[in-house]
Amino acid sequence: MTAPWYRQKNITEIAASLRTALGFGTAADQDVEDFATPDDLSALETSVNAAIAALTLDVADAGNLSSGTVSDARLPARLGETPSDITDWNNISANGWYRANGAANAPMSGWLFGQVIRHNASFAEERLTALSQTEYGSRPTYLRHCYDGTWEPPKRIYQTAEEIKSIVTDSVKAWVRFYWNGTSVSILASKNVSSVVRNGVGDYTVNFASALADGNYAMSGSVSQRPDDINQVPVFHSDAGSGYRPGSFATASSCRVGFENRAGGYSDPNYEASLIFVR
Repeated sequence: MTAPWYRQKNITEIAASLRTALGFGTAADQDVEDFATPDDLSALETSVNAAIAALTLDVADAGNLSSGTVSDARLPARLGETPSDITDWNNISANGWYRANGAANAPMSGWLFGQVIRHNASFAEERLTALSQTEYGSRPTYLRHCYDGTWEPPKRIYQTAEEIKSIVTDSVKAWVRFYWNGTSVSILASKNVSSVVRNGVGDYTVNFASALADGNYAMSGSVSQRPDDINQVPVFHSDAGSGYRPGSFATASSCRVGFENRAGGYSDPNYEASLIFVR
């Protein structure tokens, strides 16, 4: 029985076995001088280089790993230097960074980019930010959640003082400051009010410039007085002279208000009335 080549002592005995082990074929009948020809060495070099190229980590990668980094070439596109492009925000199947312009199920139009964190196919979170669009001096950011396989409506994240202020100002759909000057209505300032019409003494209709969603909004008001004026309070109803009728005084396009005085009658706000409409 012939011992393995690495246990053989005589170089002549080793030659044939070593050639076979290196893939050069059998050469039991060849002398030691024939052990390695220039062509054999060239073939060996080619094989070794190919094996090195096939390694998943090269020297540079090993250095990067030891310093805590991995080259972009070794990362999937979703974790690369730039976000991966997608067409539907509901169809992302892996964690990573993504971007899209006008993709399906986006919380707003235009370019968005963001991070996706998935627990599994049924639970995920997306944090998306607009690339160039601005609202209230900031680029909008939205949070989306997939819960038990169903995507919930996106939620706007308010991050700046201006954005937080918008929550209050946007809920105020209309307001107006006005008074009766004896011959006409004078509007001092307003938001979303096209006109204030005097129907009769102490009876006014506020018309909105842009209609509200419906007549289900809250109303409030106050009246400024001079010391010699009769105290007044604004009352919201359909007709200052015929009493309150629910639902008939407020519509999507206007609201009727009367100014009742402490004597039980109605009088015009001849100094200043302030009305606000919130939804």
